[in-house]
Amino acid sequence: MPEAQKKMPIPWLKYDVGHSPQMHLDVFSSVTGTGMVFAHWRFMCSQAFLFNVMRASISLFAALEREKERTTDVECGRTGAAYADVRQTSTPESYAGRSRNRVHIARLFALETFIRCCESGAYDASPPSQDQKRTMKVLITGASGLLGSALLREASKQGTTSVAAYNSRPLHGGLQMDITQHEQVRAAINDVAPDYVIHAAAFTNVDACEVEPRRAWDINALGTKHVVDACNEQSVKVVYISTDFVFDGENGPYSEDHPTHPINVYGESKLAGERFTLAHSGNAVARVCVLYGPDHPNFVTWVIDSLRANAPINVVNDQYNTPTYVGNCARALLRMCELGLTGVYHVSGREQVNRYDFACAIADVFGLNEKLINTTTTDTLRQRARRPMNSSLSVEKAERALKMRLANVREGLTLLRDEWR
Repeated sequence: MPEAQKKMPIPWLKYDVGHSPQMHLDVFSSVTGTGMVFAHWRFMCSQAFLFNVMRASISLFAALEREKERTTDVECGRTGAAYADVRQTSTPESYAGRSRNRVHIARLFALETFIRCCESGAYDASPPSQDQKRTMKVLITGASGLLGSALLREASKQGTTSVAAYNSRPLHGGLQMDITQHEQVRAAINDVAPDYVIHAAAFTNVDACEVEPRRAWDINALGTKHVVDACNEQSVKVVYISTDFVFDGENGPYSEDHPTHPINVYGESKLAGERFTLAHSGNAVARVCVLYGPDHPNFVTWVIDSLRANAPINVVNDQYNTPTYVGNCARALLRMCELGLTGVYHVSGREQVNRYDFACAIADVFGLNEKLINTTTTDTLRQRARRPMNSSLSVEKAERALKMRLANVREGLTLLRDEWR
């Protein structure tokens, strides 16, 4: 097996069985639909990488022979009987002359599992070689928050130099920076001298913004202006994290070109931040939607904690959005910096869903009791700030530019579940 292939970040490669890439291509081309699957990936991956995928998939079946104690797989919903059937054809040599049905089950299992993870950003299709490691330096504001924490983790995985900036929640090795203080921001940018600032710091409590509109403006609008102006003085580029709430929710899902029309203070303040950011060439705006992930409270952790405590919850079925797994989003944002993208991009999940159905998907993926989830409507919640009813974001532009597929609901939740494990 060539050395370059051994370095591919695919766990199944350790089960290599030593067959030629052409053999694997022939095997997989015989399965209905796989030609379309690999055609979809060809524009993103080299031929050698696709051979690695097929080699790894077949190698997995050989590994199954050595793991006979496993009789079920909860994630893919396969039965013990199906696995027993797969094990009967568990080596590449035994494929010839076996039942097409059995081989079909085995191949589809591997394709289903691998492609779901790969498309969600779990694996990198083109990892950098030793002499191509990233040297980019990124300053992350709001680094103690949900997205900021994910950015730090992802930057560490990639070998990107990152500096954490925080305000009220200290981070070990981080830099204290209050974005409402212009001179403090200027000094920090000058000292760190980053290539990029990913500006994730914000006042994100939507209802609290209605109560404290001046604070919302000072942080989300003027604070962003301070960051952007300081970066402009040092020729540092900015990726500003914005929100689906810049739209009114009347005509979702929205593309980047759709006119903005916020209906609450939070959305207005974030839109002002977008305009300050885009006033300087070379900057980018990344809109996200319903971020979720580990370590910080969010909608997904609320649903999980409630259901685990056997507590009934009420979830609205009339608000639609595109939930965003924070790990997938962080990878996309760093990719935006690497590629030097400018302008507006939607970097959210790719699947539109209402909150109730999203809660049910959470229960399903985490093995919790869906019957504890009750439906309600937005008007019963009596929230202080108006919510857009459908603020879903279209991600086609970002996927094309980034050459990566953003996660759908089940993919993102599965990645979160596996991260917690």
